[in-house]
Amino acid sequence: MKIMPIPDELLGDSITLLEPTISGYRETEIVNVRVDRTNSVTDYNSSHTRDTTEIIIYYDCENSRPSLVDFSAGMQAEYCGERFEIIKVKRYCAVDPHHYTITARKIGGHFMG
Repeated sequence: MKIMPIPDELLGDSITLLEPTISGYRETEIVNVRVDRTNSVTDYNSSHTRDTTEIIIYYDCENSRPSLVDFSAGMQAEYCGERFEIIKVKRYCAVDPHHYTITARKIGGHFMG
């Protein structure tokens, strides 16, 4: 069974994927993805808050570029000048892989209250 790719008009975002290496990070520009952002701030005690913003990245196996990207937890993604750590990767398949949803949580984000 062939599933239609995610329509191009929904894939207007791009991210920079940061893969850990021995000497730092290898950067790969990923284009034609969709990014949905959820803003959230957590109050973890009376004097500090933490920005726990998450993004969900939709990577289409046919339309996103480059093709055949191997996403895994622990990698980082840069989006709109902010860094996020990938915490969950889900692959959806029919006969072949169709798309990935990648959940990433903002790195840092400490605020003094």
